[in-house]
Amino acid sequence: MGRPFNADAKATWRTIHSKGIMLLFKHGFEAMNLRQLAADAGLTPGSLYNYFDSKSQFLSMILCGIMENILADLEKSVAPVQEARERLRKFIEFHIEWHTARRVETFIGSKEMRSLSKHDYKKYTELRKRYENFVKSILEQGVAENKFVVADVSVTTFAVLDMLTGTHAWYKAGGRLTQGQISEIYVDLVFRMIDVEHQAPRAGQPERVCLTPATISPATSAAGPSDPRASLHASPARPPSHVACLSPESH
Repeated sequence: MGRPFNADAKATWRTIHSKGIMLLFKHGFEAMNLRQLAADAGLTPGSLYNYFDSKSQFLSMILCGIMENILADLEKSVAPVQEARERLRKFIEFHIEWHTARRVETFIGSKEMRSLSKHDYKKYTELRKRYENFVKSILEQGVAENKFVVADVSVTTFAVLDMLTGTHAWYKAGGRLTQGQISEIYVDLVFRMIDVEHQAPRAGQPERVCLTPATISPATSAAGPSDPRASLHASPARPPSHVACLSPESH
């Protein structure tokens, strides 16, 4: 960046930032150009270089800025919550509200990371990893406290994040459901996946069978690579809180 920002420069950067995000959304990184960005921001093309050195650096500033913002908001909103279930609920509400309110940023954050330089890609993915690890820590806490049943914490983290982030693609402000109503639906979905209390058998339903090394029959252990159950037992035995539970009907 050419120079530190003073108050006027910060205001100008906010304009460049907002106009740049819209150009990235409409045209993509490869098709957008800095001349158009300068025109949209009411600047001369040369003045842009007071704020970044290249188009590539501009993209990095936008994408890394998005991740830095969501990490800061996450720290304020969710980090103070201590209890695992409430922490997970708060995270789900936070994630959906943030991404549905910033649909454009969410879109370009996902689509344009491929256009980053090798160095900037590493920086950006490290920020994303911090976010993923925050979610992973919630699941690990719940498992350690015997509140969540998770076969694989990393896979479940990715599954939850993909499911929640997908709301940005179809959410419409002023539509049939509010952000809060959507959050409640997704809280229920996620908790039905992993929460011990939600997984208790209901009236009329068969009890769930937890597969541990002691309960796996030779026939099950010998399942071939094409049997999806085989992947559940490919790793060493986990503590009881990590075991995969299946109903008799799923065998």
